[in-house]
Amino acid sequence: LPRRPRTGGVVRFGYIGVLKKFKGVDLLLRSFAAVAGDGIELRLHGTVAGDELFRPELEALVAADPRVL
Repeated sequence: LPRRPRTGGVVRFGYIGVLKKFKGVDLLLRSFAAVAGDGIELRLHGTVAGDELFRPELEALVAADPRVL
């Protein structure tokens, strides 16, 4: 399909899956934080169940960037 011209708005990135350390979610969040710009957002969808030791680190990374939902 031909590309539609971008008229502004927000560029959304997403992750769907288990939110576990071995999946590299922390690396994704750190990399996203290194990208400057207000016109982007990252949406995470998944569960941390079974990896309670990773939860505080994940919550801190998410809380540090208001563009992460």
